[in-house]
Amino acid sequence: MIAKNLKGCIRFIFAGFFLWVLVLCLFFQHIEYMCKAVAESSVLKLIFGLLMIIVIYLLMKVIMSRISYKYTYYIILGLVSALLLALQIYIVYHYFFISGWDTYYLIATAQYVANNGDMSNPDMMPIFGYFSTYPNNLFLTFIYTVLVKITNHLWFTDNNYFVILCFQCLLNTLAGLFMSLSIRKVTGNDALALTGTFIYAVFVGLSPWNCVPYSDQMTLIFPILVIYIYLLKTDKNVLLAIKWMMIFGLVYAGYSIKPQVAIVLIAIMIGQFLKLIAKEFSFKKTWGAIVGGLVGLLLSVFIVNVTVNSLDIPINEEGAYGLAHFAMMGANTDRMGVWAGEDVMFSSTFDTKAERDAADWKVFKERISEMGVSGVYMQAVRKTLTNYNDGTFAWWKEGGFLLYPHEDVSAVDTTLKLIYNIETEGGTYNKAWSSVMQCIWLAILILLIPAAFLKNEKYGTEMVVIFLAILGLSLFEMIFECRARYLYLYAPVYVMTAVVGFNKVLQIIHLKGWKRKNETENA
Repeated sequence: MIAKNLKGCIRFIFAGFFLWVLVLCLFFQHIEYMCKAVAESSVLKLIFGLLMIIVIYLLMKVIMSRISYKYTYYIILGLVSALLLALQIYIVYHYFFISGWDTYYLIATAQYVANNGDMSNPDMMPIFGYFSTYPNNLFLTFIYTVLVKITNHLWFTDNNYFVILCFQCLLNTLAGLFMSLSIRKVTGNDALALTGTFIYAVFVGLSPWNCVPYSDQMTLIFPILVIYIYLLKTDKNVLLAIKWMMIFGLVYAGYSIKPQVAIVLIAIMIGQFLKLIAKEFSFKKTWGAIVGGLVGLLLSVFIVNVTVNSLDIPINEEGAYGLAHFAMMGANTDRMGVWAGEDVMFSSTFDTKAERDAADWKVFKERISEMGVSGVYMQAVRKTLTNYNDGTFAWWKEGGFLLYPHEDVSAVDTTLKLIYNIETEGGTYNKAWSSVMQCIWLAILILLIPAAFLKNEKYGTEMVVIFLAILGLSLFEMIFECRARYLYLYAPVYVMTAVVGFNKVLQIIHLKGWKRKNETENA
C-alpha cells in the first residue's frame, strides 16, 4: 500500500510538473530569460506537432496491418536505422565545421596525444590547464584519442574530426534503436514503437548537434540503453548478475563523460526500493544482482582510471571546480542561471578545492537568501524556460560556437547551411527548421502528462523510474547551471515517454468508443 501511494505521488508530481512547464512555455515566454529560442512556442505549434505524430502513427498502423509477417517490425526498424545512419553521415560530411568553446580543448588535446606530442611542451599548458578545471572531460578526451589513433592507421588520417562525428552518429542511431525496442516492450504495440522511431529520426537523428563533438552527443545512448536493460526481466541469478553489471558499468562510464547520466541510476535505485517495500522481490533472489552491480561498478571505475591516467596529461588536482561552483552559477540572477564568466573568474582565485568550494557555497547561500522565496521561484521559472522552451536544445547558443566554417563545395553544402546556420550566419531557413523542432518538442511535452496515468501491470514501476529520471534531470538543471543542451542526452527518454503518453490517449479514445457502442446496443 505504501509503495502504491508513493508511486501515485510520483506520477502526480510528474504530471503536475510538466503541466507547469507547458503553461510557462505557451503563456509566459515573454518573461526575460537566457538563450531564447529562434522559434517561439504557441498553441498552434503544439497542435501541428500533435497532428504530425498522429499522421505518423496512422501510417505505421496501416503498414503493420497490411504486412502480417511476424518480423515486420524488426525489418522496418533495421532499415530505418540503417538509412538514418547513412543520412546522418551524409549530412555531417556536407555540413560539419570546426567548433570552438570546450570542444576545441578536447579535440586539440586528443590529436596532440594521439600524435605522440611532447606532454611537457609549454605551448600546450594553457590547453592542459583546462583539464585541471574540468577533469570530468578527460575520459571523453581518451575516447577521442583512440578514434584519432585509429584514423591515423587508416587512409583518412586528415579526417579524424569527421570520423569522431561519424562515431557520434552511430551512437545516435543505436540510441534510437534501443528507444524503439523499449517502447515496444512497455506498450506491446509495433505501430507505436515505429512511431517513436520516426519521431526520433526527425527530432534527434537529424539534429545538427551530430556535427559537434562533445559529451552531450557521446552520452546520448547511455540513459536509454540503461533503461532498456532495466526493462529486461529475469529471475535467474546469473542473468541478474549480468544485467546489473551492465547497468552499473554503463552508468559509471557515462557519468565519467557527463555527470547527468548518474541520475538514471538514482531513479532505478528508488524504483528498486519501491519494489522491495511492495514485496515484488526478496533479498534471497538478489545476490546475483548485488554481486553483478558491484563487479560492473568496480570494473568500470578501473577502466576509466587506467585510460585517463594513460593520457599522461599534467593535472593540478586542486584546480577542479566542484558542484558548489555550478550551484553558484545556477543562483546567479544577473545571468539567470546560465554560464557566468564572473563566477568562473571568482572560483579561479582560490588555490585549493576546499577553499574554492567553501567560498562558492557561501556565495550560493547568500544569493538564495537575497532572492527570497519569490525570487527563488522566479529564478526557477527563468531556468525552466531556458531548459524547456527550445526544441533545438539551444543550437548555436554557445560562445565561440563556430571556429572554422565548413568550406562549401556543392549545392548540398550550401542548402544545409541555409537550414541549420543561424540567420546571421546565412541560415535563411533556420527559423522554419527551428519551428518544426519546436512543434515536435511541444507535442512531446504535452504527451508526457498522460504518460503519468498509464496503468501497466508489467512495467508500472519501471515507468515510475523513467518519471523519476526526467524529474531528477529537471531538478538538477534547476539547481545548477542550466542550458537546454543539457537535456539532450535524455532526448530518447523524452520521446519514449511521450509515445507512452500517446498510448494512454489512444486507450482513452478506444474506451470511450467502446462505451458508446455498448450504450447504443443496449438502447
